[in-house]
Amino acid sequence: MAPILLPVGANISVKVHPVVLFAICDAYTRRKENQDRVIGTLLGVVVDNTIEVKNCYVVPHNESSEQVMVDVVHHKTMFDLHQKVAPHEVIVGWFATGSELYNSDALIQEFYSKESAYPVHMVVDTTLKEEKFSIAAYTARTLALGDKVLATEFVEIPCETIFGDIERVGGECAG
Repeated sequence: MAPILLPVGANISVKVHPVVLFAICDAYTRRKENQDRVIGTLLGVVVDNTIEVKNCYVVPHNESSEQVMVDVVHHKTMFDLHQKVAPHEVIVGWFATGSELYNSDALIQEFYSKESAYPVHMVVDTTLKEEKFSIAAYTARTLALGDKVLATEFVEIPCETIFGDIERVGGECAG
């Protein structure tokens, strides 16, 4: 499926379904003992300038500050399988757990830029600072001098969790 093109400089926002956050938190609790964070692919739809994240899956990886190895075969296999059950959903970006951006995020963003025309990077804070759960979403832009790429800058964009009636009732019962 062809990537969705969003206008450059558009006022983009992200809306996330709760099931995505549950899946990410579950993956984080099941991560390998020596693994700092979990990353994965975000799937959804784009309507006007709003990216609605409906699903996700974890992508195994290894990373250091200078290098990232993403299991591309796993990523492609999972996307192909997902297309069989939800063909209208496309790759809209990627997620990572943690409380901040990492140096290696620019490398992962580069990979997802080949998968999606305008990928968002969502950070799910699993540290529970001040006993609060939070998410943030970013778009990336390349900073260059002439033809030489100097860096990738992540710019935060509005991000909210959307609840349907069933999720809202379930949340009220749990609280």
